[in-house]
Amino acid sequence: NTVTKKADEAILSDLHVHTIYSDGSNTPDEIFELANTLGIHDLAFTDHDTTYWLTQSGTDAMRRAGKFDISLIRGIEISARDYNTGKKAHILGYWPGCEPFVPVHLLPLCKIIQERRTRSSLQQIAVLQNLGYSISVSEVYDNCRADQIFKHHVLKTLMEKNLIGDVMGDFYRQHFREGGDCYFEIEYVSAKDAVEAIRADNGIPVLAHPGQQNNYDSIPDLVSAGLIGIEYMHPTHSNEDMRIIQNLSRKYNLIKTSGSDFHGEYHSGRKMGSCSLSTEDRNELIRAGLLTGR
Repeated sequence: NTVTKKADEAILSDLHVHTIYSDGSNTPDEIFELANTLGIHDLAFTDHDTTYWLTQSGTDAMRRAGKFDISLIRGIEISARDYNTGKKAHILGYWPGCEPFVPVHLLPLCKIIQERRTRSSLQQIAVLQNLGYSISVSEVYDNCRADQIFKHHVLKTLMEKNLIGDVMGDFYRQHFREGGDCYFEIEYVSAKDAVEAIRADNGIPVLAHPGQQNNYDSIPDLVSAGLIGIEYMHPTHSNEDMRIIQNLSRKYNLIKTSGSDFHGEYHSGRKMGSCSLSTEDRNELIRAGLLTGR
C-alpha cells in the first residue's frame, strides 16, 4: 500500500549527533559503523560549542563517511540562552559541503562557553576531592578529547576508577543535577548572538529541541536575527510539540530538521536514526541546500 511504499523509499537520517569531541561517548568512526549498520545515509555531527568540524582538522571525517555511503554534514550546537525570557535556547548550525574555513564569528562565542564550562568542571573536581574522591584534573584531561571539559568527562573518570557504578546514574542525579553539590550554572551566550554568528559564517541556524526547553516564545526574535530552521522530531518532543512546531514552521517559513540527539552511553535511551526526516521534509532540506539529493 501507499504507506508501506513511502516507508520503503524513505532515506534514513540523523541530523543531531554528538561525538567524543564534546559530550558524546563514541568516536566518529564508531558512529559511522553504527550508522552504516542502521542504514543511515544523512548524518550531521553537532558537537557542543566547538568549531572542530568546520576547520581543516575535522574535515577528513567527510572522506571516511563516504566509504560507508554516509553523507556527512558538518554542524555545531551552541549552548545559548534567550536573555529576554531567561530560557535556554540551543542553536544548531549546519554547513553543507566539505571545504574547511575559519568560522571567525563563531570562534569567540565558542571560546567563551568553553572557558566557562571548563571552569565549572574544575569546580566539580575540587568538590569531589573535598568529598574524599581520589580524582585529579590530569586524570580527567586524559579522558577528554574535546577542547573543553564536560561533566561527562569527570563522571567517566570516576567510573573508570571504580568510584561510581555508572556515568549517568544515581551519583550523577544526586550530585550533578540542579541542587547538587557539583551543580554550577554555566552562563551561556545569547541565542540571538549565536544565530547571527552562524549566519555571518554562512551557516544554517536551527533552533534545537524547542519542546524540551519550552522556548517557543523565543522564535519571533530569533527569526528576526536570521533563524532558518526548527528541530521537529526529537526524543523529548511529544505529539503536541510536533503539532506546535509544524504550525510555527509554516507561520515563519522555517525548514524542519530532525535528530536523535545521540550521545552514546551518556544518553543510553537515545537510538541513532530514531528521529529520521520524512521524505517530504528531506526534500525540503534538499531544496534549502542543507542536504544533497540521492
